[in-house]
Amino acid sequence: MTENVKFIKALKDVTLSSKELEDKSMHLITSIIYSLEEDISLYKFSKILNEQQLASLIEDIGGETIKIPNKESYQKKKILSLVYYMRRIKEMEWSEIHDYLKKNDIELEDNSIKLGKRISQIDNYIERVYKDTIK
Repeated sequence: MTENVKFIKALKDVTLSSKELEDKSMHLITSIIYSLEEDISLYKFSKILNEQQLASLIEDIGGETIKIPNKESYQKKKILSLVYYMRRIKEMEWSEIHDYLKKNDIELEDNSIKLGKRISQIDNYIERVYKDTIK
């Protein structure tokens, strides 16, 4: 029996046992098709997202180019989000924020002045975009 025949037989055995397993099998087959068609981005997304999430992603931004930050840039944005949360939501002082970050081995590349400017940019964006919602 070839590997392909074994794979198909295994899928048949699995898909007969439950609807959830059938859905997962279909998702796996679809992922393989993405890979074969050299649609690497969609293949990678299909390995991370379930079918409903993938369909929603395609519905929301299908046909557009998605730019995903590298790991370092992503980390910087997560740290900025944390700093924003601590400063604006928790109303912590800069010294408290720095102490917290240091205690948790989180490195800040920007100084307080630069972070303050970034936080002001976020405030301005929120005010501009959500002004009707935040009344």
